[in-house]
Amino acid sequence: MQQINERLGKTIAAYAEAYNQGKGMILNETAKKLLGDAIAADEAELKLRRAYADKIGKVLSATKTARYIQMENKIRALIKFELARQIPLVF
Repeated sequence: MQQINERLGKTIAAYAEAYNQGKGMILNETAKKLLGDAIAADEAELKLRRAYADKIGKVLSATKTARYIQMENKIRALIKFELARQIPLVF
């Protein structure tokens, strides 16, 4: 998960730099690359969560596995909400 977070952090930093340089405007090419990077990070996170669920499911009941995944999702949702609150929309 740390690698995914670092990857997302680099994408956010690149977005902030492009946003600040363009005074709120981002070139189409830059937006396309950043969007691809963000989606790739989301896909990697989903793949990792599936792998975690499979591993955890081998040693815990389905109910406990589901509860763990729910808690993990809630924590990630809080983090993503805070990021969304701070990051301006692209123009």
